[in-house]
Formats: sequence, structure tokens, C-alpha cells
Amino acid sequence: HMNDATILENLRARHARDEIYTYTASVLLAVNPYKDVRDLYTEEQCVRYRGKHIGALPPHPYAIADTAYRALVRDGKNQGLLISGESGAGKTESTKLILSYVSEALIGSSGGIQDKIMQTNPILESFGNAMTVRNNNSSRFGKWLQMTVDKSCAIKGCSVVDYLLELTRVCKQGPKERGYHVFFQLLACNEQFSGYAVHPPSGYRYIKDSQHQAPRVDDKECFQELKVAFSTLGFSEETQAEIYRIVLGVLTLGNCEFEDAGDDCSRLKDETPARDAAALFGIDAESLKQSLLTRIIKAAGDETVTGRPPAMAEQARDGMARLLYGRLFKHLIGKINAVLSADGSLDGQFFGVLDIAGFESFEINSIEQLSINLSNEHLQAHFNNHIFKMELDDYKAEGIDAAEALTYQDNSDIIALLDSKASILATLDEEVSIPRATDETFLGKVLKHFTGHARFFAPKQGGTREFGIRHFAGEVMYTAHGWLEKNIDKPPDEAPALFMRSSSGVLNAIGADLERDVKDCAGPTKKAKRTVSSSFRASLAALMSTLSKADPNFIRCIKPNAEKVPNKFTSPLALDQLNFSGVFEAVRIRQSGYASRIAFQDFICRYRVILPKAKAIEMSRTQKGGKSPRDCAELFLKQLPDAVAHIGDFDPKDIALGNTKVFTRTGLVTVLDKARELALSTYVVDMQRVYRGFRVRKGLKECKIVFADVKRWFQANHFYTAPGVEHTAAHTLKSAEAIDEQTGALEPLLQMARKMPLNCPNASEVDAIRRRMQNESEALKGMAAAATSIEPMELEKVIARCES
Repeated sequence: HMNDATILENLRARHARDEIYTYTASVLLAVNPYKDVRDLYTEEQCVRYRGKHIGALPPHPYAIADTAYRALVRDGKNQGLLISGESGAGKTESTKLILSYVSEALIGSSGGIQDKIMQTNPILESFGNAMTVRNNNSSRFGKWLQMTVDKSCAIKGCSVVDYLLELTRVCKQGPKERGYHVFFQLLACNEQFSGYAVHPPSGYRYIKDSQHQAPRVDDKECFQELKVAFSTLGFSEETQAEIYRIVLGVLTLGNCEFEDAGDDCSRLKDETPARDAAALFGIDAESLKQSLLTRIIKAAGDETVTGRPPAMAEQARDGMARLLYGRLFKHLIGKINAVLSADGSLDGQFFGVLDIAGFESFEINSIEQLSINLSNEHLQAHFNNHIFKMELDDYKAEGIDAAEALTYQDNSDIIALLDSKASILATLDEEVSIPRATDETFLGKVLKHFTGHARFFAPKQGGTREFGIRHFAGEVMYTAHGWLEKNIDKPPDEAPALFMRSSSGVLNAIGADLERDVKDCAGPTKKAKRTVSSSFRASLAALMSTLSKADPNFIRCIKPNAEKVPNKFTSPLALDQLNFSGVFEAVRIRQSGYASRIAFQDFICRYRVILPKAKAIEMSRTQKGGKSPRDCAELFLKQLPDAVAHIGDFDPKDIALGNTKVFTRTGLVTVLDKARELALSTYVVDMQRVYRGFRVRKGLKECKIVFADVKRWFQANHFYTAPGVEHTAAHTLKSAEAIDEQTGALEPLLQMARKMPLNCPNASEVDAIRRRMQNESEALKGMAAAATSIEPMELEKVIARCES
């Protein structure tokens, strides 16, 4: 009798026992413990989950990873693992656990590609993660990591695709937050940059008002890990130094301040920050200064240089800082992909992991939140399609009556509202190409075209730059401020030439990339005008196309409380997350429907072993005898109740025949799998019995040979049967050397006899004779020595020994 309340209570009770993982249907729920639980992720735990069915062991990301890995190996099907949840729910850690398990399970090609894949994490976390009020290590971008494998499941290559890096965080952070980790890692190790002007965090305008230390984050240690990661991935020390200088240059650039110079122009209050930034960038200081203070206006083929007032100069400074950091991040991912795919093609079967920001709703929501929420709508639709819609379609196609009782919540109308040819984001892209368009004109068109849509709502009070969307996860009000500026994906015309003159190879390469983008954006047609929104939606469409080619596996990460503290579970917060993620719907569908569906032939082949051997053979003949697969399945199902009676109950309502498949509920699947494993174990026992019999027979044959050799020795050296000298070895063999030859021949025979599975007959008698013969040999040797001795004591010892 599972319902929303029992699921929530089960989650709460398990969290209280530090059981942070729970299964609901095929979805793994992962509750962030906010404390050290590393005992859950030891090497022993990793080995424990290998080859085990889901449910055989406690819920764990390793179980999900192993199931996906075995499906990739066994069925040759692409696998996609989708990890979702809001900020602070633990998506990053879950992603690392999955990658560590799968990269170890897959066979590595030459060059240690598994280690290289894992070493991407320190780089991406340093440059793409930051501390927020919700999470000390929050990913401020989404990523899709795809490992391509060959037919033997060896990793051929790997690629990383990034989505929506939060560039506004470079220049500004909220209260109790801080910028990207790499800023603070470099400043914590500032002694390594003694040749440049480097200050503590309080000395940089971009980060001085932010939180300088993230709890439980050691910036110095993380910087050492970053250096190791760079080196592992083939970044030379010179290249690393250039990357670090660009990051420090971005911070230093933010210290440039401007004052009014008259005639709508400005000048630097202090030229030192500009000179220091130019030195870090490896460019001419005067050129950097002019790029901030002036701009080039192109009209009718002519170029005019005009000054910028202080406010525009500040915008140019921040725009350049964001541009540099964003392009550096893209450059790093490009270099990582080049290293990870150097040994092979990225075509073929793949295992992919998606880690992307969850649904967001803040006091002020901008185009970044709309883009993130659009991606979550697409992913929710993918989840719906897999868990809900595919169930309905499959039931209908197979003629199963259960389909009539199933429903699912469709969000395709939300996606169409945001991402189609006549959508809100398409309207935004059009406004970018219209001269004198503003955020107000954009908002006016949105309100005109979409008011009345079931998923759209306007603010109750007029005069605000807001509009609302009823998302799958809830209502969100968006503020249309700065949207047109943020949506422009055209770098300043002077930026490529400035960067390409840099002495830094990294900045030079970034400049070359920018030059290509400027040329792409300079086309005369509207089609050539690229925007941030169109680029993101194109990459999102490519991602969804890739996901559609893979079997999905889901991990839903849950944040138990807003304070990020251990041992606290806030039920309303968890309830909202469960509802927004579609977990409750998934459970309801799975409960009311059939969890397993297998083609007739495959079902019989899989479970035929359950039947008694004679009936299994008969079923095999029936399959080959020309009967239809459905008739064979009906005959097979009639025999199943008796075959599984010793395992569990067989309820006919738990199984149904469709047009091409056998549909089975979860409980009966468990019974069938247990019966199959038991039947297979019987065959394994038979195989072991035959093999062990062979080993015993072989051992007995060896025993006969060895024991016969021992017996022959015993017959040839059957001494000491009665008192008297004539019954000794010395009397028969005459010399110590002859006695030693006989005892020496016996020693290897006795060693082999001890290894035999049976005790050797007369072994104790033979061993006693051997010891007495050795004593005789020593006595004879003593007599030979005594014959030449003049020591009375020595002679007495020998005589006593001989008498004995």
C-alpha cells in the first residue's frame, strides 16, 4: 500500500539509519548525508556489487552502474546515466562514484585512459564549481561525459560536453557565496607566482566581498590535485603556468576603475591594474587599455574609434573578464577531449553520464534560470517518455488491458512554449537582430503572443519586467532585465587581434577561436546571427538526440535540509523534490503496470531452465517444431506454476501475454529469477561433480603408481623382522653408501605419497625402517672414522653406538 506519505517516511527512516540510498522502481534516490560516509565506497564495496542484480544488495550507485555496464556488455546497448537534483543534493559526488566504477569495469586501452578520465574531475571542479548558499561545491555548469567502447568493451575514447557555465559569477557573487574555486586555489599558493603582482582575495574587486573560505574545502590541497590532473592529461608546466596567469589576469582586470574624462570618454583612475593584467596576459598594456576605454563603430564600411563613458568602460571590463574566463573554460575542455580521444574514434557504443543543474527558482530569475529549467523540462520529458509514455505505448501496441488505467503528466506544451519556432526564446533571438530592440520590446512581444497559453501567466501588477511559466516542477516568475545583452554571442571585434598578439600560447589559441567566431557572426544573412540561446538549444537538442539512442538509468539526488547539516531531514523540502522529479508518478505507474516485458522467444529461452529437464527438452523440441512463438509461450506458462512452487507464489494476474511479448510484474520477476538461479546452480553442481570425479579418479591412478613404488621398496628392504645381525641393513647392503642410496630413493616416494588423497599402506613401517637404516649408516660411518682415531673417548662412543 505504497503512497506519497509512505515513500517519504521510508526515505526519512532510512536517512536516520545512514541508509542514504533507496530504490523506487528502477530509479535510485540518493539523499545527501552532509557527512563523511566513505565506508560506503571502499574497494571491498566496489567488488561486492560486481555482477549482482539490483535488489540483491542494499541500494547503491555501484548497483546502478554495474547494471548499466552489464547491459552494455551483454546486450550491446548504449547506456546513459542521468543524474539530477537541485543544487546541494549531491549530483557531483554521485557522478564521480559512477565514473570511478564504470571506468574501472571497462577495459582500458593503452595510456591509462581510466586514470585520465578520473583526472578530468579536479580540473572541471576547479574551473566550473563554486560555493553557493546551497552547496559548498556546486557545479555551475552542466556536463555530458561520454565513454566510447569497442566490441570488446575496451575504452576507445572519451569526450566532455559542457552546458551553461555561469559566467556572471566571475564578476559578482551573492552573499555567503564565492567565485570559482580556482581563484582561491591560486591565491592560496601565491608564492608560486612571485614574479607577478598577486594579492590576497581581499585585494581583488571581483571577489573581495565574497566568502573567501569554503567549509571543508582545502584550497592548497585542491591546487596540488589540480596540478597532478593537468600533468596526467598532458598539460606541460609552461601551459599550466599560462592558464594560471590568465585566471589571475581576469581577477586583476577587475581592479581597473574609471573616471569621467569629458566628451563621453573615460580614463583609468590608476593604470597599475591594467599594466599588471597585461603582464599576466602577455599582451601590450597600451593595447589592453585602449580596448577598455574605446570602441570601434562600423558603418557603411568605415570604422570610427570613439571613447566609452565610465559606465560603458566598466561593462567592457566585465565583459572581457567573462569572455576570457568562458573561453578559457572551453579551451580546457577542448584540450581534455583531444587527449581522451587521441587513441581512437568516438563513434560506436557508448556509456554516458549527464550531470546538469536541477530546477531553479530564486527571488530574481533571469535567462540563465530559464535555460536551466528548459534543460530540465527536456530531461523530464525524457524521463516521462521512458517511465510513463513508453509504458502506455507498449501496452497499447501489445493489447494489454492494463494500459487503460495508466496516465502520465505530459510537459510537451511547456517545451513548445520555450523551445520551438514560435516560442519565447525564438522571440528573444529575433529581437537580438532588430535595431534598437530592448528588453521592454521583447517583453511586450512575449506578453502579446503568449498570454492565454495554459503554461504562461503575466504578473498581476503591471509595470514590471516579468512574466511567469508554469513548469513541470512549479511556477517561476522571470525578470526580463539584460536579456538581449546576455543573448548576444558575438565577441568584441578588437578582442581576437588583441589576444592573438599575446606571448601566451593559450591566449593566442583563444584569440584564434574568437576570430573564427567573429567571421561566423559577420555573415549578411539573419541565419548567420548566432545567439547564446540558439547555441544552447542546439547543443541541448544534440544531447537529447544522443540520449534517445541509449538505455536510460536514473539517479535522483535529494537534498534533506536547507542548512547543509548532517542528521536532519526536512520532510516538506524532500517532498517537493520527490514530486518535482516525477518519482511519485514513476512509483504509481510501476506499481499498477508490468515492470518486465520480454519477447516470447527470449522469455522461453531465459526461463526454460526452470522446468524439469525432460520438460525443458520437450519445450525446446516444441519451439523447433513449427508452433508460433505465442503458442509456445502459452504452453510454457502452463508449466511455470509447478516449476516455481518451491520458490514462491505464482499469481496468474502477475503475468500477461501480449502480441509479441510476455509482460510480468516485479514480484513475479523476482520469483522467476530466483528459480532460474537455483536451476542454473543445479547444473553448475553437476558440472562440479563430474569434474571432481575426474580429479579423484586421476588422483587414485597416481596413488596406485606411487603406492606400488613404495611397496616395491618395502619388499626390497624388509629388514629388522627379527633379532640378530643377519636381519640388519648393514648385513645385507654391506656399506653406508649402499644404505644411503636406498634411503635416498625412498625420500621422494614418501613426499609424493603424502600429497596423495589417500593414506599410503605400510607408510609408518616404511618410515620406521628408513630411520633405522639411517642410524645404521651413521654408525658405519662412525666406525670408519674410529679405525683411524686414537682418542679413547671417541672409541667408546662408537662402540656404544654399535652395541645399541
